Amino acid sequence: STQSTWGSSLASMLPKLFQTALSLSVLRCRAAVRALSVSLQRRTKRVPGTGLALQGPVVGSSPRLLPRFAFSRMCSSASNIKSANLSSESEKKWNENKAEDAIKLMQEAIEQNDTNSLLHAKLADMLYLSGQHRSAIESYTTSLRLNPDSPSVRAARAEAYLALGNVDEAESDLVKSTKVNRTYTPAFVRLAYLYLDKTNSPSQKERSDPRVVNLIEKAVQLFSKAIALDNKQVAALYGRGLAFSRMSKFEDAIKDYDACLAVDEKYSPAIHGLAGCYHLLQSYNQAVAYYSLFLKTHRQYYEEEIKQQNSPTARDFDGDKMLSDVLLKRAICFFPHGAARVGRD
Repeated sequence: STQSTWGSSLASMLPKLFQTALSLSVLRCRAAVRALSVSLQRRTKRVPGTGLALQGPVVGSSPRLLPRFAFSRMCSSASNIKSANLSSESEKKWNENKAEDAIKLMQEAIEQNDTNSLLHAKLADMLYLSGQHRSAIESYTTSLRLNPDSPSVRAARAEAYLALGNVDEAESDLVKSTKVNRTYTPAFVRLAYLYLDKTNSPSQKERSDPRVVNLIEKAVQLFSKAIALDNKQVAALYGRGLAFSRMSKFEDAIKDYDACLAVDEKYSPAIHGLAGCYHLLQSYNQAVAYYSLFLKTHRQYYEEEIKQQNSPTARDFDGDKMLSDVLLKRAICFFPHGAARVGRD
């Protein structure tokens, strides 16, 4: 009976003993964690310029291997620094008109940091401006894969598509760009010009075609959105004026062209547009005045524009052809009635 009593007492005490042991284990664990934390703080060193905290050996102890995550972060930081230096050197070479060297350095920068979407976009810009449009599209695509919400890169890829004549792909990119960022005006403006280009300077008969009218109206809407965001954007003001001209809304076109010149009085395309509007409105004296002003300003303007754009499309500009066309139209304005008779004959 004594054994039975002792056994029952032991059985009743076991839960308490177990709970006590568990409490002691928890306390020891906490104490061990605190001790380890203090030890690590004493061993921690900062890597200059990186902000990384790495475990270092204490005097008298054997060196410890760096934790894998810390080593990985250190290598990543070093690669990023090297990549940034290569990118900077690439841009210097580009500004020195050393395109091949610039492209090679940018490719090396990407090898050091191939997840940086901006580096891929910079390389794509260089390839595009060097006339390597297919390679540019590949780099723009990689950049977008890493950062699909970039409206500027998507709009830039659209330009590369247009250079290859892929209008549908370009339109798709520009539409997406306007949806990704509804305040990125260059996408609105470029898409509007794309719609205008599709109309291809319609004749009087074609202007009544519903498809042509729809394209021009879409262009006007896009230009208007861009102007609402920035009412001093000359490209949008001029584009809408051009669209109004194709709709034979010459008074509205004149307002937009005048708004262009209020921002930039030497904006030659707007001067040319005004001359054409006044010519078609049979305000010949004003047409002659603007044609004459255009002849004084156009060459310098277009030469500077070509130099700034540095794009392959700039080589298509034919200043002599434009000059002869304006001279002919101005001559017609001097003798409008005689020119009308010649036309009838």
